[in-house]
Amino acid sequence: ATRGSIRNRFSGPNKDLGVRIYAKTGYIDNVKSLSGIVVSDQGKDVYFSIIVNGYTCSNAVAETMIDAIALEIARFQNESGKLSASVQ
Repeated sequence: ATRGSIRNRFSGPNKDLGVRIYAKTGYIDNVKSLSGIVVSDQGKDVYFSIIVNGYTCSNAVAETMIDAIALEIARFQNESGKLSASVQ
């Protein structure tokens, strides 16, 4: 089971991407981060780290932007996995 501050960030309509996101959040003095692994159904892992430094928006907006980037990485991984599986 997913625990901690990440547990609700990738649920809802994004949970059916065909990938799993395992990640750890970080925050210190206007620096937010999310680092982790995207694991696809095809078993290909992508490691990522997203760091936002010195932002002037709210913490919630920064977190939403970070999540959007992570979800795009997951979508790309899912689509590229489907493409490579269909080529073989």
